[in-house]
Amino acid sequence: MGKPVEEPDLIGTIEIELLRLVRHLETLGRRSDLYGRVDRAGYLALRTLDEFGAMNINALSEKLHLDASTVTRQVAVMQTGGLVGRRPDRDDRRSSVVVLTASGRRVMRSVERKRRQQFATLTKDWTDKDRKSFGRMTTALNASLIDHDDALRDTRRASSKRRGTERSA
Repeated sequence: MGKPVEEPDLIGTIEIELLRLVRHLETLGRRSDLYGRVDRAGYLALRTLDEFGAMNINALSEKLHLDASTVTRQVAVMQTGGLVGRRPDRDDRRSSVVVLTASGRRVMRSVERKRRQQFATLTKDWTDKDRKSFGRMTTALNASLIDHDDALRDTRRASSKRRGTERSA
């Protein structure tokens, strides 16, 4: 009788390859001139403002799946750099919305072009079918990560409310 065929560790492969991917992307970002005017987090915020338009800090933090305090710090840095501005909220004059400036849009487009060129180079030997499949799978993974993060956040909120109720009892 032959030796049983070992099943591949699919989850183990995903886990280690994603770890390597994140490390390689971080290294690539550090070694390139991609993020000279805006860092990776700021670039994503600019892309979000470009896609969805002006919004307040809370709405932007929801889109980015970050705490409002983190987004407030990121926006402050980008505002100092002239990449975003603030204007009064049309619906609530007491608050403001973050808007993408013309300079911010130019910087964002420049980073986008460079990133697209890099990914085109990195996948130059791939078929269109492989690129489409990778795009579909990374989109699905991102959706799963968002769902997981939302569930964790809901669990933490419910736990905090229970603790607050227990303390006041």
